[in-house]
Amino acid sequence: MKVYTSVLRKSVGEDRVAICPIFGCQFMIRVKPLKFRFLGFGKHPKCKKHRIPLVYVDERIGDFVDAALACFFDKAGLPPSELLEDIKSKFPDEVTSFVEGWVYCITVGRGSPIVSRYMDAISNAYLKQLTKKQIKALKKGDDSKPNLVNKTIKNGMDEITIQYTRILKHLRAHSEVLTEHQKLQALSKKLQNYLKDWQKGVLKHNEIINSPENKHEMALEEIKSNYDQILNIGTCRCLLGLNPESKEIKKAKITAFDRFSSYHEFYNEGLTMKFTKSDIKRQEKQSEDIRVLNKDKQKHNKKKLYNDNKNENLDTKLIKSLINLIYECECEFVEFEKSSTSKLNLNITGGISLRRFKKRIVASEISKILGISLDTAKRWSHELELSRNSPIKMDIHRTTFKKMCEHIEIFSIHSKIYNSFLEVLSDYRKRKYATDFRDELVTIFNKYIKGGGGRSWLSKILGKSRAYIDDLEIRRGNSGKEGPEHYAKYFNLLTNIHLVKKGNLEFKERFKIRDLKAESHNCIFREMKKREMIKELCESRYSKRMVNLSNKELFDIVVSSQLAFTKMERGKGGQNVDYIFKYTDLSRKISLTKSRDFFTGKFRNGFPLAKAEGRRLINELRKGFFIAPKACHDVIYKIKTHISNPRWRTYEKHFNDLRGIQRKELLDLSLGLNIFDETFLKDACPFVTKDGHIIDGTYVLYLTRHHLDEDQKYYLIFDYIDNDFIFKIILLASKSHWKVHGNKKDYNRKKELLNARMKHLYKLLQYSYIPNKAYSKIFKSEFNNKTEIIDGQDVRIWSDFSEIIIDNWIERWQARKTLSDKEFYEIYYPNFYREHYEPLLRDMKLFKNKANNCERPEFWYWYFTHYLKKNIYPSINPQ
Repeated sequence: MKVYTSVLRKSVGEDRVAICPIFGCQFMIRVKPLKFRFLGFGKHPKCKKHRIPLVYVDERIGDFVDAALACFFDKAGLPPSELLEDIKSKFPDEVTSFVEGWVYCITVGRGSPIVSRYMDAISNAYLKQLTKKQIKALKKGDDSKPNLVNKTIKNGMDEITIQYTRILKHLRAHSEVLTEHQKLQALSKKLQNYLKDWQKGVLKHNEIINSPENKHEMALEEIKSNYDQILNIGTCRCLLGLNPESKEIKKAKITAFDRFSSYHEFYNEGLTMKFTKSDIKRQEKQSEDIRVLNKDKQKHNKKKLYNDNKNENLDTKLIKSLINLIYECECEFVEFEKSSTSKLNLNITGGISLRRFKKRIVASEISKILGISLDTAKRWSHELELSRNSPIKMDIHRTTFKKMCEHIEIFSIHSKIYNSFLEVLSDYRKRKYATDFRDELVTIFNKYIKGGGGRSWLSKILGKSRAYIDDLEIRRGNSGKEGPEHYAKYFNLLTNIHLVKKGNLEFKERFKIRDLKAESHNCIFREMKKREMIKELCESRYSKRMVNLSNKELFDIVVSSQLAFTKMERGKGGQNVDYIFKYTDLSRKISLTKSRDFFTGKFRNGFPLAKAEGRRLINELRKGFFIAPKACHDVIYKIKTHISNPRWRTYEKHFNDLRGIQRKELLDLSLGLNIFDETFLKDACPFVTKDGHIIDGTYVLYLTRHHLDEDQKYYLIFDYIDNDFIFKIILLASKSHWKVHGNKKDYNRKKELLNARMKHLYKLLQYSYIPNKAYSKIFKSEFNNKTEIIDGQDVRIWSDFSEIIIDNWIERWQARKTLSDKEFYEIYYPNFYREHYEPLLRDMKLFKNKANNCERPEFWYWYFTHYLKKNIYPSINPQ
């Protein structure tokens, strides 16, 4: 990204307009010079949203337009060559209409409406920075009043006009010169369906959409390739009459402005090239050439030599399809033989056809093309030529089919032959050989591990006998197919896979063991779903709390529970190093009747865990938590998520357990001041029922942790941007919380104000206490004079607070500095400290001592290993 001139008010000679350099952000202010060059606030104006220095509009707007035009008219935006080749072969009569339609949709598919709206917004925002007299003078072009309109202000408006005009000129040229509206034609339904399937394939393999966090680790050319795929999807969707922004792109949080930012970088690095009319004509000419070629081929092509008979077996149908394919693609085989270095040694005569005997292609040519033995080709030809009344039933040996599949790779440089073969062979494989999940597992392990092997090799890796993987299909137990033993074979296998250690294997470069386990995990889940062993969740009061109705959550819980109990037992040492906690053992442990069929019934009937069942399983896991803490932590939080209500599922999974700790942290940071309603937060009080009865021993605190950015997945109090920090979570009374959300139009201003107040309190807390120092005078001056820019205006942030409230806060500050933690809370929040916080401290102490009666060991494990390391308090030096 280009380095802009950051706004510095010391160097501003006259009024100018500045904007955030992030593409898409519309934050804009008018920058005035400092009166005395050294006094004043906001010497380095920053964007209130992104917290980065502003830049001048006239410097930035040209780069944005460069990026937009580079994006709209990049040569990579023309139909991808692979897609065009496929359409040429499958839809030769529609290639021209496809190319014309694609080019017509490029600018819209790549985001021109967004750019147009953004430029309008920039123009309007710029004018809002000016007075009515200045706008009037600008429209008149009146240069006789230099004091009325600063030169730089006028230049900025002129630059916006020039760049906007530049975009409109290019879009007009695209509409009138590069495309011819009269040639546009609707695409056939088949082609539309094909384009939809093509989109799914591209999205499935796009690295940025599937793994947004890795995009900065790729080379710039790779990033551009992935972005081009995304933009081409937008063009294709536009061609089909759909919104260019697909759900997948929105889920990956890739906005149009992210793409323009990236395209600005591609443009600067010389990775973009503008397409021209000749490039479009070249593609159309290729499509016309292919149509002429197809017409020529139709003269040579014969009708199908062998017609299908529905009573024939699958092997016979494949043999007929392959021989018909050789006749249909005869010209392609001749072309391949002449151009390829991998000669098939076909005895071509006349230059355009294959050798024949009695008007049929001879068996020796068929054997060379299909990669089968001459005897097999002769047998097939002989069987097909016999006259008979009954349907033909031929057979293909597995080894013969394997040879054919390997042989067609020789045609990979010729897409028409290769794709045609691939289609018929793949269809036969799917129908003849149902995918065996055991072979799929072996394939997955071969993908990750060096050396490789078959089923016995995988059995050895899992520490089992050579026949373990082979025997999985027949290991059903005495209860038959539907019994728990049948379910056990999958879950026990998956437990063995998750127990594999990386140190015992040699992984291929850049492959990770966790990805191997995740892929195997999903493979076995798909297999059980395919066999209808795991039903969709049925309609019930329990299923309404679920998000994933496929019952994948319960599947994950069972696997993780088996793994945790296994590690617990192995962790005891002795003779337990090879111990496996089995599926039926888990059912007996959770079932009140010790039934081996407990989880089987859940999966068979489509039931989730009830809350009582989930808590029972959590209690069992806590008994051995300190032997395998990580495994137990992971599964306990999976169960908590599974049994939680829909509202809490939207929060970060630890957020509920973090409540007591964070309330104490936030009370320490605010000293109990309600920074929204100008009051102090109240202490916990006894719980009163609707009937007016007081429940002894139950105290409630009517406080809520408010997310300033409304990001419920965020659980840390602070966030850091450059050298600055912001508050992400603050404490409010429950009533105040609803008031903050009451007016959505005013929410952003409230958010900025609350953040500014919390930051100021945090700064005051950093003051060191010195006896007899006049802190009351210092702090009152701070409260009375503290200003911040809120919603573009300079605001005194404490102006609404009464003097009594400020005096009380100063009194609390002095108490906090001179009293112990417990003494302070015994004065101001005694009920909260005794009833809420001290029990947490006692439980934390039990965790540190590894006591089995610790109530929430899973939370304290996460708290010490993760939260304390992440929740870093900002360093600030008060003046």
